[in-house]
Amino acid sequence: MFEIPASDSGKVGPTTVPMVYYTLNENQQAAVLGVDFETNPVEFGSSVMENGSVCRSEPMGKLSEQGFMMEARLRNSLRADSWDFETYPNPEILLLTVE
Repeated sequence: MFEIPASDSGKVGPTTVPMVYYTLNENQQAAVLGVDFETNPVEFGSSVMENGSVCRSEPMGKLSEQGFMMEARLRNSLRADSWDFETYPNPEILLLTVE
């Protein structure tokens, strides 16, 4: 689960949404979030991790907006992980890069 702080979501309290990570390569992961960034805007950028590495987050759009191979790979992984497509049919995708 991923918590969107009240200051980012504009709501009275925090919003919690399902989230999963999939490794793309040695330095990058795709994070799939059951949220719509148009109705729940979130700020993206960089943060320093405990080990000193920098993690950048970049929105890639919705699952349906990905290229054929990326969408198929993510959709198959989500199905294998029992993603709730009925409640979250078109999740947002973030690219997380650790440098």
